[in-house]
Amino acid sequence: GTGVGGSVASALTGLSLSYTVGLGVIKGLFTSSMPFMRTPKCEDAASWKQALQFARMETVMLVLTLGAVFGTMWSTQFDDPADKVWVAALSVMAIPYAAAVLVSFFSTMKLGRPVLAPTVGAAPTPILTQPNVDVAA
Repeated sequence: GTGVGGSVASALTGLSLSYTVGLGVIKGLFTSSMPFMRTPKCEDAASWKQALQFARMETVMLVLTLGAVFGTMWSTQFDDPADKVWVAALSVMAIPYAAAVLVSFFSTMKLGRPVLAPTVGAAPTPILTQPNVDVAA
């Protein structure tokens, strides 16, 4: 029911998480002592500097991938089909990194989100944990 805009936003958000999810899977396979960190949701918007810092690895990967695209375009005459395929592949590889940076910047904007009034006297929901249990999601 969100229309085309909601579909595009969902796809962009899904793409933006691919690096983080992949890194989490790799860390989960090889470590057992790393805690699960909750990302802040529905809180005050961060500044654009913080947004860039949140997505710093994706920003680095985006810059390096785009550098490879432009370096390949600059150094070749495109007379070999492999050059065109290489530029296309690098461009596709840059899309998730660009999505992560865009979503990080979009998180700094209000974008019509309703402002939630704090509930007076509400206690935080307790987190139930079991000792010595590793849970991966």
